[in-house]
Amino acid sequence: MFGGLCVMLNGHMVCGVHKDGGMVDVSQDVLSDHIGLKKIVSMAPDYAKSLPPK
Repeated sequence: MFGGLCVMLNGHMVCGVHKDGGMVDVSQDVLSDHIGLKKIVSMAPDYAKSLPPK
């Protein structure tokens, strides 16, 4: 429990939002660049899919 909203995939947290911001520290340059942001966002479900289901 961390007091925020999250998205799960096969029992693994893919992304989450906390009152103080996101769960991963990403530079402002990546957030302002759509291509960089898309790459970062696509990495989380790809990693979760590689893990055995919980």
